[in-house]
Amino acid sequence: MRTNTSFVGRRRVLRQSGITLIELLITISLCSGLMAMTGPALILARQKANELRCLNSVRNISLASALFSEENSDKIVPHALLGATGRRAILNNQFLTYWPDLLAQHLSSPENFRCPESRSTNETAVSLGMAVGSLVPYLSSTARQWTSVSAVAKPGQTFMFGDADWIEALTARSSNADDWNADTSHSSASWTIRVPSDPAFDRIPTRAWNRHGHGLSAGFVDGHVEPTRASALGFDLPQGHAGNRWDLK
Repeated sequence: MRTNTSFVGRRRVLRQSGITLIELLITISLCSGLMAMTGPALILARQKANELRCLNSVRNISLASALFSEENSDKIVPHALLGATGRRAILNNQFLTYWPDLLAQHLSSPENFRCPESRSTNETAVSLGMAVGSLVPYLSSTARQWTSVSAVAKPGQTFMFGDADWIEALTARSSNADDWNADTSHSSASWTIRVPSDPAFDRIPTRAWNRHGHGLSAGFVDGHVEPTRASALGFDLPQGHAGNRWDLK
């Protein structure tokens, strides 16, 4: 009878090392079980880390906005200006210059305009937006149209920057902003957050969005940032209502 020398050899090596085949299989099984148990925790930890990075990016944007105001007679950075951007623009447009390119000189990297949880694979894609429709208009043709910080009645309660995306038409009809879902048919997120007073609020639903599941990163006119829910910003309330946090007045 011939003996399988290769099998005998492997068994001898295992015995010499103090590990049997059964023990090896048990060890592999235990490692697999541990990975299955710790996997969700690792994913949650990564998401939490990305949320903190996003909040820090909104903080950096808010600081850059404050510097812009200091340099421009207390004016809030406009959402968009008439005029083409340069060749190295963050948002290249032949007709308009958007707010990220107006603040870029005060930031170390264009990555500050992108949330790490953004669905876009482009590392420089903008997925943090600026509120338009009350605080500032979508387009400012001259500096005379820029809003003064002093014109904001409650700067500590007036939403300015935060997680943004295109919203599915079906969920966009809900008055509860926590029901809004991102419209993934668009190739990237949005740098514009339309509020209810904006004429295109329903027609072009680029809005604040709970990108982090339980909430979003939000920056306010006074420069402070906080994690909050989209519903807490009062998008279901009309312009002039004391309870909303997006109204200039």
